[in-house]
Amino acid sequence: MALKSLLDTESANPYFRPPPLKISVLKMIDSPKVISWDFSTATVKPAVTKFNKTAVLSDGQTCTKVILFQQFAEKIKEGFTYIMRGHTIRGSNPPYFLYITERTMFFRTTPMTVSEQLHQQAEALLCPRSPLTPLHECHTSEGLITLEGKVMEVLPVKKIRLIGDHIVPLKKVKLQQGSDSVDLCLWREVALEHLHVGQKITVTHVKATHANLQSTIHTSFKKPET
Repeated sequence: MALKSLLDTESANPYFRPPPLKISVLKMIDSPKVISWDFSTATVKPAVTKFNKTAVLSDGQTCTKVILFQQFAEKIKEGFTYIMRGHTIRGSNPPYFLYITERTMFFRTTPMTVSEQLHQQAEALLCPRSPLTPLHECHTSEGLITLEGKVMEVLPVKKIRLIGDHIVPLKKVKLQQGSDSVDLCLWREVALEHLHVGQKITVTHVKATHANLQSTIHTSFKKPET
């Protein structure tokens, strides 16, 4: 069964076990995830971090992104080809996503030819497109966007309780560009970014809601473009 067929075909059998797949690891990056936070001092900091990895796998026809949790993140290496067994699929409806567990096994095998187009798709999965967007257009833009502006207000980091009783940090910032301004919510790790009023920043991979802008797992800060 091809990877695309596996992920796009609805199965009526809840006990369905996917067949082995021959896959090539096109790209891998570190994806640390903070599991809990320490709010006991004035400076919020991570309490427990899992050092996961994100990989893009391909069967030569399509590619998909998977999370490799810390305890088995070293099972595969970028650039190698494997026969994969014991994987599962997750999701209520297609397209499903691959799920790697401690039962998943990888066996090194002969290299696979993968097109340049698939390598480009792999890069895009790990770092999605985020075009530089004027502030006055941000609320009408679809997908992820990058913004430039001057910091006009920085509120203290707050504790926010999410579904599942998980508590994460949130910092709210007001950005201005010309006569336009927006409110930006920085969640989790990016809430720890040191910002000050008057600072010019470029913030990538944010998404618009009806009320404000929200950071995502891809959000980062860099020097403003000149």
